[in-house]
Parts: sequence; structure tokens; C-alpha cells
Amino acid sequence: SVTGNTKMIANAIAAVLGDECVYLGGAEGAPDCELYLVGSWSDKGVCCDEIKGFLKGLTGKKAAYFATCGYGGGESSEKYYDMLVERARKELPEGCTFLGGFVCQGKMPEAIGERYRQALEKDPGDTRSLQGLELYKDGLSHPDEKDIAEAKAWAAEVLSRAKGL
Repeated sequence: SVTGNTKMIANAIAAVLGDECVYLGGAEGAPDCELYLVGSWSDKGVCCDEIKGFLKGLTGKKAAYFATCGYGGGESSEKYYDMLVERARKELPEGCTFLGGFVCQGKMPEAIGERYRQALEKDPGDTRSLQGLELYKDGLSHPDEKDIAEAKAWAAEVLSRAKGL
């Protein structure tokens, strides 16, 4: 977690898993388990390299993926979130059982908001920067209570499915 968004979701998931959660931390040092709920921040439509590498090593395991990203709101965000999950799923090796994914919006670093503001000072009509600044502002409240509740429900569902396999 770079900004704390993914860590916030991971902590909510760990609370739902209770004693079923045996490790909460980075990819390095993760114990050998049957089920992994793997989280990552997203940048430009992909998970971080550390997580890509970790996912590739989950042969014979059960795995689910969760992420946060700066993009959210509107109908197009669901398609984007689905794409993020699919890209992570493709990193999994053959023989890994994929149990689904969850993505929600997170706040972006202040430097990104500043970059949009500076671009708009130079060109107040720059549509891309106007949209980017709106996304940045909208993300300041995320992950919110609804995002946390949805992540918890998703984790409970993943655990239930994993136990049924």
C-alpha cells in the first residue's frame, strides 16, 4: 500500500477473516497457505510488480485479488475494476483456483491533485486535467464506509467459497 488505501481494505478483510487470517503483510515473508487474499494498489491499470511476482507463484493454491485505484465513479469504473481483476487473474499460474476480485476507489496522493491544478493554471480549458482533478477530489473520501462494507462482504463470500472447495 503506497497511500494507505489498500492497507485500509486489507485490515477490514482481516477483521472479517478473524482467526482464519494467519498473515497480514507484504508478499515477502508470506507463509505457505491454501488460500490467499492478495491486495495491491493499482497504477495505470496494473497491480504493482511485487504482487505480480507473488501471484505467479501460487500454483496449486486458492487465490482472490483485491485492489484500490484512483479511478472511480460512474458506469465506466465497474468495467475498469473488472479489467484490473482480470489482469491480476492472468498473472496466476495454471493450477491456481481463482475465487474472484474486489476493487474500490482510493484517494490519490496530493502530488497528483497538484499536478492537475498546475496543468489547469497553464490551460484552464484542458478537459483531461479538469476530469482528472474531479476524480482526484472525489477520491479524497475513499475508501469510504460503503467501500469497507463491500470489501468485508466480498471477503466473507470468498472464505465461504474456499471452504466449499
